[in-house]
Amino acid sequence: MPEQQLKIGGIKGIVKHLQTGMLMVPGNAESLLEQIDFLKSNPQNAVEIGRKGRQAGC
Repeated sequence: MPEQQLKIGGIKGIVKHLQTGMLMVPGNAESLLEQIDFLKSNPQNAVEIGRKGRQAGC
């Protein structure tokens, strides 16, 4: 499962959205649900994003 982080502080520089993880706006439940739906609908992408995130040390 890819890492999901909030768009705050230095996290944006570490996690690259849809490359090494997923970024979301704090307090935006709709954004979180959209990302969960994306992962459920695209399991191969989820695996790849998770793999790249682990390689990057995210």
